[in-house]
Amino acid sequence: MAAKQEAEVASGAAADLVKLINAAGPEAQHAMRQALGVGGAIKKAKQTQTNADAKRVSYSVGEVVHPEGFQPKPSEAKVQQGKDVEWLAAWNERNNNPTSGSKAEEYAAVAHM
Repeated sequence: MAAKQEAEVASGAAADLVKLINAAGPEAQHAMRQALGVGGAIKKAKQTQTNADAKRVSYSVGEVVHPEGFQPKPSEAKVQQGKDVEWLAAWNERNNNPTSGSKAEEYAAVAHM
């Protein structure tokens, strides 16, 4: 019972504090933000790297080399949609070994342009 009363008192005190902060002028609110060490707006952290960035880096720096027989794990979304087998087949088609098969000459011709 005492814990419930303490929670109600704390909740009421927090509500009173919010009312006081909202009633304060811009200068007082600025001073409070400075005292708390927060800026005028809380900004979302910038994403450091996206998949497109990683792909761009791998194309400009070199290729990604996987061990023999490597198979990536499809995302949970693809598994839930039932498209994991199709996705894996498409990935294998895009990432086949250019030194094997009939495409080796085609890649060599492009490389020496």
